[in-house]
Amino acid sequence: MNPRRLWRRIQQGHVNNIDFNDFVRLVEAFGFEFVRQRGTSHRIYTRDDIQQPLPVQPQRNGSAKPYQVRQLKDLVKDYDLSLEGEAMSDYAINIFWSDEDGEYIAIVPDLRGCSASGATPEEALREVQIAKDLWLEVARERDYEVPEPRWRPDEPAKAAG
Repeated sequence: MNPRRLWRRIQQGHVNNIDFNDFVRLVEAFGFEFVRQRGTSHRIYTRDDIQQPLPVQPQRNGSAKPYQVRQLKDLVKDYDLSLEGEAMSDYAINIFWSDEDGEYIAIVPDLRGCSASGATPEEALREVQIAKDLWLEVARERDYEVPEPRWRPDEPAKAAG
């Protein structure tokens, strides 16, 4: 699973049944480096800016241990970490009501064509975050240019599309 998508699931409270290999990719995407391993399962990860090792070990069924997922979540919060390659909140999102569509529309002005909709502003936000993740994932996989975040709320927005 894509680390960004996995991180969103963890933020929503899903800490059980996470594939251990996906969890390790997420740990590394937050800038932790593998330091050493003992036996076949005990691994230690560190970051230079955090004076605390992060131990990880899979459960027998191959999933990450929920308490270790929560430990990572706490470290990310305590140290304001972001996934490598992009800051967590770089791209502005504009949400507005559309009479024509009869629902809320959410756009990411910096990512041409990146939009979603929902019955509530919260639903539109959730949907556009998924669309944004997919937009960025596909653009990077295909070596398309990924624009730097530029749009800010004090600037006029152009509808994505």
